[in-house]
Amino acid sequence: MISSSLKDVVIGLASVGVAKYNTDFASNSIVRITTVAGGDGYGSTADKLYGPQSVFVDLEGNTYIGDVNNNRIQKWAPGATEGVTVANGYAHGIFVDIAGNIYGADSNNQQILKWTPGNTVGQIVAGGNGYGPGANQLWYPRD
Repeated sequence: MISSSLKDVVIGLASVGVAKYNTDFASNSIVRITTVAGGDGYGSTADKLYGPQSVFVDLEGNTYIGDVNNNRIQKWAPGATEGVTVANGYAHGIFVDIAGNIYGADSNNQQILKWTPGNTVGQIVAGGNGYGPGANQLWYPRD
């Protein structure tokens, strides 16, 4: 179990990203954190990210990333060297349910979107009526 007393230590640059280690004083151990997506500069190609804001890892180990400056959600399979765009849209927060539906918090447009498997266009499931206190409104949702 990793305790809350972790300190980040950047060790050096690798070809796929920054190798990062955490020192866990409670268990007297060092935990290595591995880069699983991007890491070789920013960009819009399948092997790069630009402004990643959120991450979700499903039961199969796939990593979903809200790549906000590229206006997309990327899915990276375990060990992949590039991602696949599974949704077009701006997402600060991501959740993937057991059926493979992707939910994203689009804080710029005050809404929560849902993408069904194979569909890159999201549908509004909450908000979408500007920001405010109304029952049909959200105020900059993040997750």
